[in-house]
Amino acid sequence: MEAVGGYIGKRRSERTWVEETMADFEELSILTVSHNSAGALAEWLRAWGGYGAQLVVADNGSTDSSQDLARAAGAKVVDSGGNPGFAAGVNRAASNSRGRRLLVCNPDAVPFDDRSLESLLSAQGPGRLVGGQLVDRSGRHLPSGGRWPDPGWVASQVFGPAGSLWSDGGVDWVQGAVMAMNRKDLLERLGGVCEEYPLYFEDVDLCHRAREMGMEVALNQEARFVHAEGSGSPGYRRSRLAAYHWGLYLFFARRAPAEAGRVRRLLLVKCVLRMLVSPLMARGSFTGYLDAFESLLSLKRPVLD
Repeated sequence: MEAVGGYIGKRRSERTWVEETMADFEELSILTVSHNSAGALAEWLRAWGGYGAQLVVADNGSTDSSQDLARAAGAKVVDSGGNPGFAAGVNRAASNSRGRRLLVCNPDAVPFDDRSLESLLSAQGPGRLVGGQLVDRSGRHLPSGGRWPDPGWVASQVFGPAGSLWSDGGVDWVQGAVMAMNRKDLLERLGGVCEEYPLYFEDVDLCHRAREMGMEVALNQEARFVHAEGSGSPGYRRSRLAAYHWGLYLFFARRAPAEAGRVRRLLLVKCVLRMLVSPLMARGSFTGYLDAFESLLSLKRPVLD
């Protein structure tokens, strides 16, 4: 056994089970989006390479070595010409993929063990979006989906941290950090990932639309994937805060418009309160909440750095 980038697995040459399912992998395109993510992307390319699947990296205006790393590893690189956001990057990668099946994942998400990818693909079916169980490097489960957000949940985070939407009783949506589709045309039928979401809640929106169209959304807890959250791009707290609050409001505006006004007011209050205590918070918090406040006030999508 060998450790590669913090996870354990057999050497590729010893993986006879890969040969047995190679036809499935050859029909698969694995997509990710990079924005100055060279550190995480190097491990991503090592972890996903060798399966026989096509690797597609949509690069959102990186100024580091992300594009060079991806090309050197044999991945197809799609230059987004700037940073239009994760959703837009996924759409660009998908439109440039050749596989019949799609696997969308973050550049900081890799298989936990040998069987993870095989298990994820085996759980797929027509008209089905399947998420993988996210774990930390020790194998401890991380929230991998959840229930639909409601105004009560939004209100609870005004004076405290946002609680998890995770529920042991099942999930309404699965995280886009690892999401598989048995057929590429499912994404086309859904109209792609909504590009109005810069970074957050695009997966919640996609799953909501899928369920409205009669598709099944499921979480495969047997297929485990390490998710090194927040490692995709250094110094990104400002953009993440603005994108999170805009995405949360936008979900209600698109999917539950009767509640959107109340949610917007709650989030504006939250941003003001967070700016007042920002000296006690992490660097970049004040500007992040300020950007979020201005975006919500003007009802304009925040611009990513």
